[in-house]
Amino acid sequence: MDPRKSVTSESTPHPNPRKPHPYVITDGTRVVAYYSIAMATIEKTVAHGAMLKGSRPTQIPCILLARLAVDRRWAGQGLGWELLRDALLRSVVLSESIGAAAVLVHCRDENARAFYLANGDFLPSPVDDLHLVVPMKTLRRYLD
Repeated sequence: MDPRKSVTSESTPHPNPRKPHPYVITDGTRVVAYYSIAMATIEKTVAHGAMLKGSRPTQIPCILLARLAVDRRWAGQGLGWELLRDALLRSVVLSESIGAAAVLVHCRDENARAFYLANGDFLPSPVDDLHLVVPMKTLRRYLD
């Protein structure tokens, strides 16, 4: 089975419904890559200009890309990019109903930061070098 064919939602419900829901790529029997998203907020005082359009509350609603990982045996085959693409597209769709202004990423290390900067229009956060953000307005341009 070609694991790059589709990203699917994990069908087994998590015992804690407040935990992020994983989206996975399998090789038929094992999860080889996954990501999860969750709600988050960013302080209006540190938000990028594209996130401030219109009247925004002090805490701006965002979507947090909580985890994104690829099994080392599958590294270098484009699965990370496929997951990121799926997460960003899914986030744009969700933002229409929840009013999220951006996608946030809290990078684990400099390698993760380099991946996101190379594969998206992420901007560095003024708060932390390992925090990145991409406004929904930027992501919507790719859908138009």
